[in-house]
Formats: sequence, C-alpha cells, structure tokens
Amino acid sequence: VTVADDPLERATELGQLAALLNDVPSGRGQVCVIEGPSGIGKSRLLAGCMDLAAEREMQVLRVRCSELTRDHSFGVAHNLFGPALLRSDPAMRARLMQGPAALAEPVFGEIAAADEFAVVHGLYWLTVNLVEQRPLAVLVDDLPWADQSSQRFFAYLAERLDDLPVALVVTIRTGDPGSESALIGSVWDAATTAAIRPSTLSSEAVATLLQRALPEQPVDGDLVASVVDLTGGNPFFVGAVTDAMRAGEDPTSTTPGSVRRQITRRLARSGPSATALAKAGSVIGDDVSLADVSRLSGLTIDRGAVLAEQLVAANILLRADPMMFAHSIIRDATYSLLPAEERLTLHADAARILAEGGAESEVVAEHLLLAAAGEDKWVMQALRDAGRAAARKGVHSAALRYLRHALRVAPVDRIPPRLLVDLGLSEAAAGEVISLHRFEQALGLMDDPAERADALYSLGETLYRFGRFAEAGATFRHGAEFFDDGQGDIRMRFEGAAWSAEAHLGPTQSVPAEAIGGDGPHHRMVLAVQALRDSLSTPPADRTVLLALRALSSGALLADQGAQGPSVDMATLALLHCERLVQANEVADATVQDALDRGAELAYAEASLIRGHILYARGRIAEAAADAQAALERLELREHVYAHSARAIVVQCMIERGELDEAEELLDYSTTQLTETPAIKAHLLVARARLRLVRGEIDAAVTDLNELRGSLHSELDQNPSILRWRSLAGIVAHRLGDDQACQRLFDEEIGLARAFGLPISIGVAVRRRASTESGERALGSLREAVEILRSTEAPLQLARAHAALGRRLRRQGQQVEARKHLKVALDLAYRCGATLLERYTREELAASGARPRRPVMTGVESLTPTEARIAGLTAEGLSNRDVAEQLFVSSNTIAWHLRNIFRKLDIDSRDQLDGHLGSIHRL
Repeated sequence: VTVADDPLERATELGQLAALLNDVPSGRGQVCVIEGPSGIGKSRLLAGCMDLAAEREMQVLRVRCSELTRDHSFGVAHNLFGPALLRSDPAMRARLMQGPAALAEPVFGEIAAADEFAVVHGLYWLTVNLVEQRPLAVLVDDLPWADQSSQRFFAYLAERLDDLPVALVVTIRTGDPGSESALIGSVWDAATTAAIRPSTLSSEAVATLLQRALPEQPVDGDLVASVVDLTGGNPFFVGAVTDAMRAGEDPTSTTPGSVRRQITRRLARSGPSATALAKAGSVIGDDVSLADVSRLSGLTIDRGAVLAEQLVAANILLRADPMMFAHSIIRDATYSLLPAEERLTLHADAARILAEGGAESEVVAEHLLLAAAGEDKWVMQALRDAGRAAARKGVHSAALRYLRHALRVAPVDRIPPRLLVDLGLSEAAAGEVISLHRFEQALGLMDDPAERADALYSLGETLYRFGRFAEAGATFRHGAEFFDDGQGDIRMRFEGAAWSAEAHLGPTQSVPAEAIGGDGPHHRMVLAVQALRDSLSTPPADRTVLLALRALSSGALLADQGAQGPSVDMATLALLHCERLVQANEVADATVQDALDRGAELAYAEASLIRGHILYARGRIAEAAADAQAALERLELREHVYAHSARAIVVQCMIERGELDEAEELLDYSTTQLTETPAIKAHLLVARARLRLVRGEIDAAVTDLNELRGSLHSELDQNPSILRWRSLAGIVAHRLGDDQACQRLFDEEIGLARAFGLPISIGVAVRRRASTESGERALGSLREAVEILRSTEAPLQLARAHAALGRRLRRQGQQVEARKHLKVALDLAYRCGATLLERYTREELAASGARPRRPVMTGVESLTPTEARIAGLTAEGLSNRDVAEQLFVSSNTIAWHLRNIFRKLDIDSRDQLDGHLGSIHRL
C-alpha cells in the first residue's frame, strides 16, 4: 500500500459518503461529486465508498475513465455494465434487458439503435432493472475523461435518481479538459449533497506518513516542513518523496514537476524488460489482460507475470492482471517516455492484438487513430467496422471520425462503395455538409440496382429525419432522376419521398393522378403527401379527409413506415387542418405508441408534437402542454428545427393558463433565432401576436402580424384553421380605427373557412368579429358562433363564445341569460384547464350578481399537466411501469404522482380513475 492510498485525515469525507449511502436503500437516490487536483486522493475515496457500499450489501458498479475511453462511444457505459451482464445467466440477462432496457443492446451487441438518446434511455432502464435486486452504487472515476455518450447517460441518470435506490458518485479532476462541459454541469446541478473536496494533508499527517514509510529514518520538524513545502500536502506527491528517500535520493530535489524523472528512475531500477512492459501497458490501456500487454512488449506471459509483480511492488502498478497503473499520473508519465515513432508502432500493434482477442471494434479503432496512417486494407476495414458500430449506437460524430480515417487509409483504386455510403449517411446524421458527388461515385460502383436505390434512399431518409428538408428533397429528386422509367416502383418511391420533404418548404407541385391511383405502400405515401398539400390550399376539406383516410388505410401506412416515416405525420396533419380532431388524435396516439415500441425517441418527439397540436385544438390544455413539453425537451437536445413548433404550442398553453410572463420568456428565446421554415415561423409569430393582444400591446401585435403576412407563401395562407391570423389582424385593425381593413380581413377568413367547410374556424372568426361589432349585431354574431361551435370537437372555442355572449348580454342588462352562458363558459373553461378564461368568466359572473364557485384545490381541474397525463394513461389500464416507460421516468415517480392524484380526486383505487376522468376525455 502506497502512502497516497492511506486514508489519513479522510474520516470526514468517508463519513459524508457513508451518510449518503445510508439514504439510498429507502429509495432516496443520491448524486455526489468528489472534486480535487490530481493526486489529492479522489480515487482512494472512491475505493472507500466501494467498501462502504459493500458493507451495506449494495451492488457496486465501478469504472475508471482514461484518455483511451474518451472517444469510444458508450465505451465507459459498456465497461460499467458489461461485467454485470457477463456474470448473469441467460435468464437473468433477459430480465435485466427487458422492456425499454432493450434499447441499450447496441452498447453490448450488433443491434442498431434508433438514435443515441434511445440508447441513453435504455441504459437508464437497465439501471432500474438492476436495482430491483438490491440498491446500487455507481462509481465513476475521472468522469470528464468518459466519452460524450456515456457522459450523456450519467447526466440523464443523475437527473432521475430522486426515487431510485442508486448512489452515483463521480470524481472530477480540477482543471481537466471537458470538466466545464454542459453534460458535466448537469451532473453538478443534480448533486444531492455538497461536493466533497479532499483537503491537503496537515503537517501532522505528513509526519505520520513519513514515519510509517521510513521507520528506520529520523523524521524531524525540518524534514516534515520541507516535504510539506515541496508537495503542498498532496498525498500522491508525499508518496513520491518517500519513494525517493527509500531509494537514497535527496528529497529536496523531488518536486511534483520531477515525477516523470522519478518514475523513469524507478522503471530503470526494475530493468529494461519491466520498463518495456510498463510502456506497453501505458499504450494499450488499463484493464487489459496481462497476456496482451506481455505480447505487445515482446515478452512471454510467464516472464510478463514476474515483471508485473515487480512493478506492483515498485508502486508503478496497482494490479498485475488485468493490468492497471497505480495512478493516472504514473500512466501518463510512463506514456510520455515513449518517442513518437515508438508510440505509433505500439498503437498499431496494440490494435491488431486487441482485434485478435475479440475487443470491440471501437477500442481497436482508437489505437488505429493514434497509429501511423498509410494505405492498409485491414486498417481500413477495422475503422469501417468501428464507424458502423458507432452509427448503430446513434453516435454519428464518432462514426465520422472513424470513417474519414478509413477513407484516408483505403487503397485509392479499391475504395469500397459501402464505405462512401456509410460516410455520407453519418455526415447527414451528424448535421455536416454531405458530398452528393461522392455518394454518386459510390452508387456507380454498385452492381445491384436495388442496393443503389436503398443507399440513396437511406441518405435522403437520414437527412429528412434530422430536419434537413431541402437537402432531403434534393436527394430524393436525384434518386427519381437516377432511376429511369424502367424502374417505375423505385422511381415512385423516390418521388413520393421528395414530395414529403418538399411539403415542409413551401408550395409544391400537384402529385400526378397516376401516382395516387394504387393501394401499395408507395401509393399510400404519395396519398399522404397529396392529402397534406390539399389540406393547405385546396377546398373542400371533406375530399381531403377521404385522401388522408385512404393514405392511412386503417393502420397500413403506419405498418409500412413505422413512426419514423414522414407519411403518417402528414396524413395526421391533414386531418388536423381539416378539423377532424378526434380522428387525428386516434392516429397520433397510435404513432406515439409505435415510436415507444420501437425506441425511436426522435419519432416519439415528433409524434408528441403533432398530438400536442391536436390536443390544444381539442381544448385539452394540460395534456397538450405535457406533449409539447416532452417534444421540446427532446428536440432541443438535437437542435431540431421542430423545437420552435413545440415552443409555439407551449406558449399557447401558457397563455390559456395565464402564465404570461413565462410565455414571454419562452418566446423571447424562440424568436431571437426565428427559423426560416415558413410554417414554423408562422406559428411562432401567431403565438407572439396573440400574447401581445392579451397584454394590450397593440403596436407590437401589428408588427408581428405584418411580419407574418410578409413571410407567408400563398399555399400556407389558404386554410384558415392553420393560423387564423386574419381574424386576429381584424381585431387589431378595429382597435386602430381601420374598419375597412377589419371588415375585409374577417370576410376573407370566414369566406375561406366556409369554402373549406371548417366549422371551428367559422365559429372562431364569427366570435372574433363580434368583438368589433356592437348592439344586436354583436349579439347575433355571438349566438351564431355558439350554435356553430356547439357541434364541433373544440370545447375551448365554445367556452370563449359562451363567455363573450354572456359578457355582451350582461352589459345590455340581460342578467339572467348572461349568467346562463357564463356558467356554461366557466364549466367548459374548468374542464379545458383554461385558467385565464376561467378567471375572466368568474369576474363576469360576479359582476352579473351570481356567486361563482371558488377555484378548486381538488378534483380533475386541480391536476397538473403531468398528473393529467399520468391519470389518463393509468385509467386506460396501464401499469405504473408501462406509464413510466411511456413518459421516460421511473416507476416510483409514477407511484408518487398517483398518490397526489388519488388525494386530489378523493379516491383510493386506480379502478376509480376512469369515472372521474371521463368528462375530460370526452372533450
């Protein structure tokens, strides 16, 4: 045991660790950061934490990060969980990987991931499954040196430990590269206890350590003061001093800056063969078998075993087999002794040795990246394998690094076309500029037309999935031209996909009649595109609905493409635009479920976004907000353009709930980086204009509406259900005294709504027009709006019409009839969760002489958006675990929310939920 391993003056820190571990078995998850400079004893405290956890019969997973783990996607996560899975029998492994934990399989096998975030979510659920056996301690040494994907998992886990019996304890070296990253910051933010920062050793502690290490030498005050001055009380460097003194060296010449020279001397005393073994170990990395390290150094395994024990005795190594250095400082110092040329050679040899031993392709590739580059078919293939492995995990930045290096070392005259295809797909997924010319070269090298088509289609699909619609459309169009009329099915597949992508960008051509005449998968895709296009600009809506339903074909379209395909979303949006809200909701529910079943988190976010639009239109504010927020969180992480759409829905829900300051803050963030995608920009501007109107900021609303009008293309401006901006602008024009413009805007919106056959939009426009009218004319408009909206699927709009009619009647002295309408409005506003309208209506009722009911703290209306979502899913018969999997939280979180829900609803059984929620579900 070295001096640096002695836990002297660490009782306080170990006590803190013991205290946090004591809270874990009760389900109170803990996150703790141990921070300090190199050599201060962080790893020793982590080892002490492992012992404390073992004493409490907790499971322990420990991993040490290093420079060689930094670029291996999910490499640290693999090293953390891998041993536990290997120790498990097949039945236990199946239990651990069941449910959403299966999304983590790409970390441990050859299965492809939907995306990186699906893998992160799967690792979280693997953790959940592990703790069903016993509480767990997850110990991570040198977290900033972990690969980014694993860091993302630790950040995700740290934020979700409130109710899991898990302790996450990490060490962070002060000043480490990456220690200030956002992911490391997330772990800091999630910490449940004050950071543990080991202090330097006191003079008394240094004296004690010197006496223990040098029992034959006198230790006086001058020596102690000298060592404290030289080392700053750093335990590792105190150990370096004592090692030097034992070797007969002058301790005053042993400073922290001379550690490398000291290690050189220590290795020299061990002999050239031991030095070669240590150097090989510093190259190949920790936790590699002694047999592989011995082979890399040119030694037999027997000779390597003897020398490794000598290095352990010399405090160079902590462990002989698998080999591990006593400290990262020693490993780094040993590595620095290698001349550059020798490093290149050793890394190249290490790659081949590890590959022959069955190491993961990315582990092999990390060494190849550090080796000399030159044309080599084996190196190219190894790097390509690593690139494909990283892409399977959804870590496309790592895939790019490996594949680009593979291209550099590929024989110039024999570049495999699939390498170019893989590189193009990773560039598309990583958001980088792609070379269609290079992709075309790859296609030209492929003999099979179907293989060429699949490769090019995959590129377009990847671009589409990551919101790169213009490039996706160009790629699909290229594919349609690439395949001549003799390959009609392939061409139609590309044309349908091109129309899908181009629909996001502005006006599109009509789909040829022959393209929508069949009933195969490609025809259904094209039908969905045409339905969306017609829903934007071609009345009547009834005809478009038939197209959308033909495209959906009772679930066949979803079965064709899955939630990740674009066409189901298009058909769903067409139904939304045509105000077939219940039908749209049913399709959106199925799409969300399909995304969950596939572990496709990006598709889940997009489907949740669309469902949020639908739920908002249906007046289910709490559920709409929950869906939009779930979408926003996932889309923001990817910097996806649809994140702006999600913000627009969240803002609209905030306005309904009277959270105007919060809505302003969210809009300020969104509109500082307004997207140029017309539809998304339009939704943001409408939301902002509406907020300005609610706040009485007329001039600002005019600015927003003028900007909106200038950015709309004609196709997006035909169906009034999409934006309903004209009626907003009509209200503004009236307040500014421009009655002619006011009349024109209302006439246009109502005329368009009647042409399309959209009763909700007609009712909304008529109700808004009434706010610009007076006397009996206004009352007539409001009665008409109520009558129109009464038979629609939009209770919130009906509530507004009743409230406006009640207000007009009250002001004309018709108190009895006014109260009747205001009470209906109040009831609907309650059920919709429209707090702002409910508050306004209550004030009107009070002014009419009625005694409106007080705001409730119990009942359905008191449920938060999250509680409403959980209650609804539970009422459908889902278990706590099923709900947790859908909402990406833990089962204990669901149980906690259900307790609050039961209290608010005054029930004691989940069987009673449906009866209490039925009225809201029917809205």
